[in-house]
Amino acid sequence: MPEPELLALASSLLGSPVASLEPLTAEAGDRRYLRPQPECGWLVVVADSPPPLPTTAWLARLGLRVPKVRSPRRLGDGPGPRHAWLVEDLGDELLARRPDPRSWAAVLAGWERFAFRPLPEDHPRAAARLDAPLFRRELRKTVERWLVGHRRFGLTAAARAEVEAWCDALSAAAASGPEATQHRDLHSRNLVHLHVPATTAAEVAWLDHQDLQRGPLFYDLASLATDAYVDLPTEVVERLLPDARDAWAASHGLDPAEAEVRYHTVALQRVLKALGTFGDLLGRGRREYVAAEARARRLARELCAAVRPHGPGGRGRAPGPVPTAFEEALAP
Repeated sequence: MPEPELLALASSLLGSPVASLEPLTAEAGDRRYLRPQPECGWLVVVADSPPPLPTTAWLARLGLRVPKVRSPRRLGDGPGPRHAWLVEDLGDELLARRPDPRSWAAVLAGWERFAFRPLPEDHPRAAARLDAPLFRRELRKTVERWLVGHRRFGLTAAARAEVEAWCDALSAAAASGPEATQHRDLHSRNLVHLHVPATTAAEVAWLDHQDLQRGPLFYDLASLATDAYVDLPTEVVERLLPDARDAWAASHGLDPAEAEVRYHTVALQRVLKALGTFGDLLGRGRREYVAAEARARRLARELCAAVRPHGPGGRGRAPGPVPTAFEEALAP
């Protein structure tokens, strides 16, 4: 959308003239966030998808801090974004920029407010699932966009068959077991640290929650653990995330060995899915994702080593040996 049209749209949504628009960090998806100048406490969002009104309302009712949304507008079905709206401007202090362990503790506490509740029956995503067919589709994209496209691995028919069979087994293992309601894209760039006194518990705001749906118990926890945008504080890695995994496993009747298998397999699926996204973005010239792709590769290498003992002859249900093509592509 040309700049004059964006300015006119922003002025119309706000009901007052806007002198200029400051683009915020570009998203991996279709949304563009623009901060009006002078600042007014609202951001302008233009996107192909509609605003997250149902999930905003539901999470707010449960006591989570989510940005307010107002002035949704349909822009039409022609080229360019189809929707625009205003979202509350909560600042730029993403957890990716301020890795404070107190904030992750607040995230885990907030997650428990919605995770063990089903979405309302009339919610548009009430029937959606993070299931094996979805995971398989995601990993097919990883093979095409990252393994073949970005890492430029030529696969013979036999090698492709081996890779796809392993991805299918990983998808089935990752999707199995108890479920909870998942944010779907929980990482440090979708969480805002709010300013509170240092003597009190941290408070965070939740962004980009429009894909909320049911999925494997440890999906969001694995998403936090495989965050490609920040090196997590030691306390988060060694205490907060393992303690949460153990507590949620116990509450669902999982023994520690089974919980470890389920956690590692869903974490590996999640980080490989992220690599597919990064491969696509880098292929379109988005060089700002170079560091995230490298971090995701390191995390995937660690998880491949973790799932190896769970394969044939190991504990629980998990995929077999990691295909050679994946192991080589994951190298530093």
